[in-house]
Amino acid sequence: MNQEKPSSATAGTALGGVFASLRYRKLRDRAVEAVLLACGLVAVFITLAIVAILVVESAAFFKTVSVREFLTGTEWTPLFADPKYGILPLVAGTLTTTFVALAVAIPFGTTIAILLSEFAPHRVR
Repeated sequence: MNQEKPSSATAGTALGGVFASLRYRKLRDRAVEAVLLACGLVAVFITLAIVAILVVESAAFFKTVSVREFLTGTEWTPLFADPKYGILPLVAGTLTTTFVALAVAIPFGTTIAILLSEFAPHRVR
């Protein structure tokens, strides 16, 4: 039984390859982190820019229309000779549409979920 020990040159080369691999992995991880950070900062910047534009444009609008009239008005006729900017009908229509959609989607979706989880064969699930 003659077991050969690896020479120090072979062990050093193998160890150097491991360190090179670790350095590459760390460099790659830092590059990915930098790209993800940049993407996150761009998303935050775009969101702040949208909010700033909305505030500036809204300030100009609310110089001519009172906030009370906007929130409690019952007519939305911005293109008429006497424009009115009541948002209440738009909010009511949105809420009505939402509740009707929920009244249809919740029972329908729940029934399908129960059917799939309890009664459908495994291949269909």
